[in-house]
Amino acid sequence: MSARAVQMSDRQGAKQMKALISVRLSAVLLTPLILMLAVGWPAIAAAGQRQKTTVVKIAELNEIGDEVPLGKNRTDEACRLRLVQERGARAAGDVNRYQRYNLFCEGWTQPSGEIRRFRARKEMPPARLVSESGWQKDFVERLDCSETEATSLRDGTPAVFRQCTSQEGGWPVVVAAATAGARSYTLETLPTNFGLLETAYEVLEGKRGVEPSGGATGEVSAAIRRAEALVGATGKLIGVQDIGSLDTLTRLGNSQTWAGNYRSAEASFRRALEIQERLLGRDAPSSGYALTSLAHSVSLQGRLQEADQLFARAEPLVQKTLTGDYPAHLTYRSEHETIRGNYEEAVRLGRGAADIRLQRYGRSAAVAHSLERVARALEALGRLDEAAQVTLEGLQNLEGFKASNWDFR
Repeated sequence: MSARAVQMSDRQGAKQMKALISVRLSAVLLTPLILMLAVGWPAIAAAGQRQKTTVVKIAELNEIGDEVPLGKNRTDEACRLRLVQERGARAAGDVNRYQRYNLFCEGWTQPSGEIRRFRARKEMPPARLVSESGWQKDFVERLDCSETEATSLRDGTPAVFRQCTSQEGGWPVVVAAATAGARSYTLETLPTNFGLLETAYEVLEGKRGVEPSGGATGEVSAAIRRAEALVGATGKLIGVQDIGSLDTLTRLGNSQTWAGNYRSAEASFRRALEIQERLLGRDAPSSGYALTSLAHSVSLQGRLQEADQLFARAEPLVQKTLTGDYPAHLTYRSEHETIRGNYEEAVRLGRGAADIRLQRYGRSAAVAHSLERVARALEALGRLDEAAQVTLEGLQNLEGFKASNWDFR
């Protein structure tokens, strides 16, 4: 599941600044008192009297960025729920208020779950929410999903569930929808987190509070049992930390490649491939990107025969994916053939990659990336006019392009 940027209004920013000043002032005033209790008054500090548990209520999740701990997921990673977007009336309990919350878990800086709540509509029951809604159109760009299944949440609320696979990473993801009274809810997360999103739903519905240490329950719903049946190659649930490590290593390897640090890039992609194969198996199509990126970094170091073997392993895997892995693979192979001196083959591969990318994405930086490899091979062949024309074609694909990845730019 990809992170979305959330912009705060000036008014919200002012409120947060006041809250920050208040917190800091409170810390200054309370520090001496804490020291007195811990050092000067040991009898009181050690009294061991039972304290009343403070419960965080949903009313305290009012501002963008507010969060509460939810406890640990099924792979023993602490998670917290954060309000990241809202629209509509601010009145408490107003059913017209749209809110989106992200679940952040130990081991990854990106969200590994999401829950949305909004006004229920008769014409959009849960089955339609997961199969033909704006939300569904969003997640099908990232996930490959099975047919819908009827299930229920922990409190007995009917729900609809879909088993999915991330197109980029290949790991299992679940999506679900439910309607409770005047509100509908949509959920998307890793299987290990599904129970915590049910807890979040119960908190948002006012059916329970969340203790500061986390408030997960041991109760298991039909939806949780279904989600937790989606395990990795080891027969165990995939943890957020593993996915976080895989994501970080892939990003790091790409940055190291762009910086010309090919040996370090090779090490990063080898580690990413090890995690990928351990989680999903050696022949998982999603391993293709790590393999072809590893082959690319090896080729750039001049170890051409070893790169050939890695590219050969990667090709049948990337051909099975619905993402951009295959044209990226062809682009890397084009550069590989240029290094070898096989310029005609480099032109053919680069052109093939550019054509696929143009068909899928239209004019884009991805097309320019492939055409740049074609231009290099044409220059090496001495066909300078053609090289200049292809370079111009690539630049035209960059017109109006705003780089979201500054390392690549």
